[in-house]
Amino acid sequence: MVTNLKINFENLDGFVNLNKNFKGSIRKKILSNLPIYKFADKVGITAVHIGYFLNNHHSFISIEYLIKILKELEISFKKAEKNIIGYRDCNSKIIYKIKFPYYFNPIDMRIIGVLIGDGNVHKTNKMLRWIQKDVSPLKKLVSLKINYNKINKKKSMQFVIPAFFRKIACHSLDLKPTELGTYKFIQRSINLSKNYKLALLISLIEDESNIDPKNYGGINIRMSDKRIMNSIKELCDSLYYKTSKIIKYNNKNTAYGGNIMYKINILSEGIYKLGYDIKNFEKRFGKNASLWKKRDNFFKRWNTCIGKKAKKNKEGRELHKRLIELFKKNNVLSLNEIIKKIKIKRERLTDLLRHMHKRKEIYRIKKGNYSYKKDGVYMGKILS
Repeated sequence: MVTNLKINFENLDGFVNLNKNFKGSIRKKILSNLPIYKFADKVGITAVHIGYFLNNHHSFISIEYLIKILKELEISFKKAEKNIIGYRDCNSKIIYKIKFPYYFNPIDMRIIGVLIGDGNVHKTNKMLRWIQKDVSPLKKLVSLKINYNKINKKKSMQFVIPAFFRKIACHSLDLKPTELGTYKFIQRSINLSKNYKLALLISLIEDESNIDPKNYGGINIRMSDKRIMNSIKELCDSLYYKTSKIIKYNNKNTAYGGNIMYKINILSEGIYKLGYDIKNFEKRFGKNASLWKKRDNFFKRWNTCIGKKAKKNKEGRELHKRLIELFKKNNVLSLNEIIKKIKIKRERLTDLLRHMHKRKEIYRIKKGNYSYKKDGVYMGKILS
């Protein structure tokens, strides 16, 4: 696996424009040896094409042709790159005001990450589309990123992502265009730094998650592709966000009948860390690159993870774990024996034991005495 986040102009196809002075230096170097028409024959480009490019300040030339000219004149690509003042995609008149070398960054990851969720890559023409009821947040992010000012302002349920992002993602992550919407995209991203991985996870949460701010459940991410779900689990693990195991289930609520789905939950401990990380991400890259329609619900849910109730629940889970360990070692314990081993108030302990008894995790032998197992049965399962 190869990742190269630095993109030079010669790594892309498309068209570029050079500043007036550098065009003049190229023209001067050509004419010092040959007339334009002879130089054109030598490099396999028409004299009209070269002449128009060099004499017109607003004229673009294909990167393929520029490379031929630079090689013939022995001008370094690095020198030419510093003088590029505009880039244009193939079959497009829109000028992107970007500088080379260009570096693939977390905002680019946030844009391309939508392809794993509600986006898709056309198999034939490699067009990237994102389909949503409201595509304006992605439009705005793209516009801010590359000065893409000629975006159609009409309301639409799909947005075509400029091909530029496909090209830089494929180059940076060593992927084919059709692999951008697959598990391979996530796998390539796992070894990148934290903000890249977080940007991708934010895209997935935005498109594929269910967040209920009213309860203490996790953030549910659901996908039909098992390899993608396994990769999402790895992504969360690499960011140290605690999750559930992957659950397989039959989704019956579809127009086409049931289909197999997979889901994981980012648990409260994971949400706790994720919230602080998103806050820091927004400070660096702006809220436009963060969660969009799900942002409010996420932070409502996050607030329940950092409040007093959340702290109390966490303490309860830790006490419960310690009690189970004690019962496993001692089998039968009294209230007084537990209090000696764990610093806990009698009222709090009585309450915990009562709930454990209701769940059949322990059994009451007599008043104040509990057993971990009874007649070989534990939590409704036969113990070996």
